[in-house]
Amino acid sequence: MERVDDDVDAFLRGAADAADLLRLDEIIRDALPEEDRVLWRGPMWGGTNQAIVGYGSLGRAEATSSGS
Repeated sequence: MERVDDDVDAFLRGAADAADLLRLDEIIRDALPEEDRVLWRGPMWGGTNQAIVGYGSLGRAEATSSGS
């Protein structure tokens, strides 16, 4: 999967079940007002192409040696 710059609102409005997805998006955004919202596209497990709306960004902490 890759993060893409596609418009999330346009993606949701274009879906077959747009009304439900837009309402769910509203609920999630109300609950997470400070989080980023981004569209991801690409193959998932089994090779099927997917489009996923992500809410929030995760960072990866690098492992450090504590000397123990």
